[in-house]
Amino acid sequence: MRILIVEDHFLVSEALRLTLVEAGHIVVAVASEASEAVRLAAEHSPDLALVDIQLAQGSNGIDAARAMEQDFAVPCFFVTSNPEAARLAGRVGLGCLTKPYTAEEVRAAVQAAEKILNGGEVDARGGFELY
Repeated sequence: MRILIVEDHFLVSEALRLTLVEAGHIVVAVASEASEAVRLAAEHSPDLALVDIQLAQGSNGIDAARAMEQDFAVPCFFVTSNPEAARLAGRVGLGCLTKPYTAEEVRAAVQAAEKILNGGEVDARGGFELY
């Protein structure tokens, strides 16, 4: 899959990028704040965006996810230490992976997202929840 990472902590985004690349995915870009994420989604048309909720410059990943899904049909999966905020966001995002997470949990969440996007059913096991 072609994946956009939306994460404002460099070490976290880099570890996530390496995990995804090792799993055979293509990371099209990394954004650290909401407007940058929306711009990069328009520019790169990723298959999926992995989105943190609290982003740089006080911006919000839920707002970014909503815009990417509505304006560019880019599905999002939250990766956050605040899963309650993701749950309260309503019908935004496919699911949520709670920080801290393992590389195995990242791979499982992305695989589940890919199955959902291809019309398959998924049993949410592996450290994440689906919406």
